[in-house]
Amino acid sequence: MVKFFACFFMIIDHIGCYFFPSVIWLRILGRTSMPFFAYAIARGYYYSKKKGTLKRYIKNLLLFALISQIPYFLLHNEGTLNIGFTWLLSLLLLIELESKEPWIKRLLTIIIICCLPLIFPISYGLYGVLFPILLYVTMIKKKDILAAFYLSFFLYLSFFLLTNGSNIYQIFATISIPLLALAIKYDNKINLPKRFFYIFYPAHLMLIYLLKLLLAL
Repeated sequence: MVKFFACFFMIIDHIGCYFFPSVIWLRILGRTSMPFFAYAIARGYYYSKKKGTLKRYIKNLLLFALISQIPYFLLHNEGTLNIGFTWLLSLLLLIELESKEPWIKRLLTIIIICCLPLIFPISYGLYGVLFPILLYVTMIKKKDILAAFYLSFFLYLSFFLLTNGSNIYQIFATISIPLLALAIKYDNKINLPKRFFYIFYPAHLMLIYLLKLLLAL
């Protein structure tokens, strides 16, 4: 159910972004996809750590990000990096936060990871990198939905102010936290294959690119 809603709202967002940019409600609905993906990354980290498959998870995310960059670049030729790199940094940050390495080494690595989104133009920037960590702490470790709601609002507000209000619609990512909680409760009602999103994301970006080419003829 979580992955289903994530993909559903993402498609709505991309329809608005690439075909109907003036239709605001499409972008508003689309913003609600963010917590679902962030939660999926946090949950993926949690279970990969339990199963001892973190290295494979990192490799899969890296491969996903690299493959997705091809259609993403065709749609965004300004040189930004796709969401796969954002989630990869989130995963690495989660690993370091719970690592048993000496604290000074962990601190330096965490600082480096947090600086990368400020240096390289990745999707959602540092805000996106921190979102899965927030949901991991509040919704996976503590099962505290209210804390997730309030902290996600604080995270959004912080970056909204720091970026001079550059993405006002992202507030709807916070508002969708209760919907995420409901989707988690009924997550076994709709089960998508584990590798579904690895294929779906780059494939749907390529399809959008081809449709835009056809419409331009």
